[in-house]
Amino acid sequence: MKGLLIAAVVILILGLAGWLSFSSNDSAATITIDKQQIKEDTHGAVEKLEDATEKAVDTTRDVLHRAEQKVDELDDSGPASNP
Repeated sequence: MKGLLIAAVVILILGLAGWLSFSSNDSAATITIDKQQIKEDTHGAVEKLEDATEKAVDTTRDVLHRAEQKVDELDDSGPASNP
């Protein structure tokens, strides 16, 4: 029963995404999978993920650089004086 529910949810999602369509006439029913749309959508998703990853890497590098500068500033100021 759980498997049937999962299959129904997957089919619903694919239909809502426009990747899967159903049609019928008097004598037959067809299910169409739009492979071109799937390729285009997944390509777009990969590009967005690459951009997000690049941005995260750049941000991380910037934060690390600023942290290194702060450490260098503390090292240059010498030991802290204790009262």
